[in-house]
Amino acid sequence: MDDQYEKPYLVIVDDDVNFSKSLRLALEDTYEISLIHSIEAAKRSFRKKLPELSLIDLNLPDGNGVDLFRELKRYNDTPVIFLMTACATAEMPSRH
Repeated sequence: MDDQYEKPYLVIVDDDVNFSKSLRLALEDTYEISLIHSIEAAKRSFRKKLPELSLIDLNLPDGNGVDLFRELKRYNDTPVIFLMTACATAEMPSRH
């Protein structure tokens, strides 16, 4: 790989550690990846370095991925965000 090529920064926010590691393994040739397992840890991480791409689980131990999505939309350089879930159905929170 060319040393001058800087990989885009990807953050995976999912409490399923094995799933997160599998995604990292599949994508690590293309992206610089951070694995994060809670909304609060993701918020702290985003304040330090905003990713170009985020994969966010809908159901996290400390909240809903949609809430994290809404917070990310406040940044001027909003990353590309994919919301994901392993659940057959996903209850979406109502907007306030």
